[in-house]
Amino acid sequence: MLNNVLLEKIILTDKTLQLILSGFEADYAWLENSNKHLPDIIDLKKIDKNAFSLSLDLLDEFNNVNFKLSISSESQRLKYSISSDIQTTKTTKFRLLIENDTLNIIINEKKIKESFVDSIFIKEIKFNKSQKLQQISTAKPIKTIVIGTCFSRSIFRSDSFFNPDYKDYFSVGYTAFHNSFISLMSKPVKDEAYLKMEDLLDNNVFKYIEVEFKKDLFETLGKVSPDIILIDNYIDATRPVIQITDDCFLTYNKYFSESIYKRKFSGLKIFYPGTKEHQELYRKAMEKFRQELKKKNLNSQVILLGGRLAKQKKDKKTGLIESWTDKIAWINKSNFCWDIADSIFLEEIPEASYIDMRQTNWMSDIASPIIGGASPSHYESDYYREIFIDLKKQCFGENKNDL
Repeated sequence: MLNNVLLEKIILTDKTLQLILSGFEADYAWLENSNKHLPDIIDLKKIDKNAFSLSLDLLDEFNNVNFKLSISSESQRLKYSISSDIQTTKTTKFRLLIENDTLNIIINEKKIKESFVDSIFIKEIKFNKSQKLQQISTAKPIKTIVIGTCFSRSIFRSDSFFNPDYKDYFSVGYTAFHNSFISLMSKPVKDEAYLKMEDLLDNNVFKYIEVEFKKDLFETLGKVSPDIILIDNYIDATRPVIQITDDCFLTYNKYFSESIYKRKFSGLKIFYPGTKEHQELYRKAMEKFRQELKKKNLNSQVILLGGRLAKQKKDKKTGLIESWTDKIAWINKSNFCWDIADSIFLEEIPEASYIDMRQTNWMSDIASPIIGGASPSHYESDYYREIFIDLKKQCFGENKNDL
């Protein structure tokens, strides 16, 4: 990250806010919600070599948002410092605040924007538990594809915390990680700018983000020829999707939330889990997904993992158990949206098998080895071991756990 940009001056008029920079030339400037998980973004207009302008009218559609200024070159985020001449300013629309060498624009509180959940739209949630996976008649490791998150992918880890012997049973040929089905089943994104952005090119990011642009999931499935596909709906329960064009979406996942690519989402329509519109998009995506599965005779080889966010956390060293008090509203809302997504999935793909972990005695582990550590989505060790045992039963039969 370059560190030779100075925010030299702010010019405020009745209609605009202009930023004058000096030093390394910035190509782009934008405002983004200081909570990176929320896709509130306003792109600023470049009006000179190092000058950007914000139309104050654009702030009217946002309520109770703390924006921070971000700037970048074509390829990387730029770190900037702020002139001591710039002071905190308050207007009828917003307040300028300088904190830790970051310019913040705080929108005056008007009302809380309800982004989701539409509880009226879903009348009843039903799960078909009768369908069982067609057993795999092979002694070799089962070729597996994962479409999901750490809920499903962490089952296939050799660390002692997870399932050290999983490779004796399963061979994971591909993982689609943190992608919404709405995005995966939509049209390709005709924009190769992401290929220049350093924060998307790291291998640990690019291998998961490229499918967002190419929409080539089923090309990959064709190459791997999986025996089973393990899926979880965490992303479609918790992360919005951005509409790029008609029938073209991107998942606002953790990779985009940390990338300079997010400035391109300014002014675009956002669909949040739990809303009627998101549910309709998800159902259409499931219809397409099943059609593609049937073409490859895979619709009966799908396993849906019905995970949910944990409401309690445990410290294994002390035995202390606490509730996720500060996150409980988000947990309840997300779990409700997860019910919706799983319900639609099983309605549209009734051949799928379901591993029901909606109710479990296991809790999140504050010392979880998963990246990010303590989280309602990171469970204690036995959670992943229980799912692994269930998965082996699904694939090999009730009496073949010791293969």
